[in-house]
Amino acid sequence: MKSLLSVIVLIIICASCRKEVSQQEKFSTFFNTIPDLKLPFITDSGEDLQAVFYPDTIYNEFVGDNVYGIYGKTKINDSIFGIVYLNPGDIVFPLLVTYNSTGKKIDELALLNLPGGSSGYNANGISYLVMKSNLEIQITDSVNTFERDSLEEIIETSRKTEVMIENYKVNGVGKIIAHD
Repeated sequence: MKSLLSVIVLIIICASCRKEVSQQEKFSTFFNTIPDLKLPFITDSGEDLQAVFYPDTIYNEFVGDNVYGIYGKTKINDSIFGIVYLNPGDIVFPLLVTYNSTGKKIDELALLNLPGGSSGYNANGISYLVMKSNLEIQITDSVNTFERDSLEEIIETSRKTEVMIENYKVNGVGKIIAHD
């Protein structure tokens, strides 16, 4: 009986000696493997962005479903972090996701749009992004719309151009807010 009790105590001690990796340590390891994002980050919807890091499946809990790669990371403050993921589509869309120090997602923002739709039949456009080092973000969309005649030719007099500018800022708690 004494030896059985000794074995049980030894198993309990050994089990408690195994170090569990905390969620914060796991996120920190993930975050630190990603290259830094060069700021200002300037791109447009015509640029073919390439992933600089492909996350290991052990980090799936931090990565979104449609992500195929990561473009870079930025530290917002001592407890808030940002990662720019790349999502596939008609173009590659960068997506900024903010996290707290344990890897809990706080907010996200698609950094480019696809103005004019993907077909471009009666519209086309371009989206332009500037993310500054102070984490102010400006997304400018230029959309050209037009009509076509019975021969499918563009009617030049029907062309209209619309420019939309959206400004955002990542605040101190990781929320991405509209900004003037």
